[in-house]
Amino acid sequence: MELRKEIEPDIETAERIYPEVLKLILAYTDYCDENGDEDNSQYQKLENKLHGITGKDMSKFNLWEWWEADGAENLAFDISLPDPKLVENII
Repeated sequence: MELRKEIEPDIETAERIYPEVLKLILAYTDYCDENGDEDNSQYQKLENKLHGITGKDMSKFNLWEWWEADGAENLAFDISLPDPKLVENII
């Protein structure tokens, strides 16, 4: 059974922006490993960049301790995948 086009996940967008999102997450991690980020200024910059790319609220993602969850790749994909659209009359 195939989903209606308007309720399918937007994989094309996720695939297009995923490499940049992953690169930013890994660059932040490298930066923190070398310099730390005690005042969270670099974290805020990362949140702002990712919000600019995706339009998503980054507060629901743990950009700092991703290795304790599913890894950078899964985090980057979750961030890259657009939020589902509200669709009326899905019956």
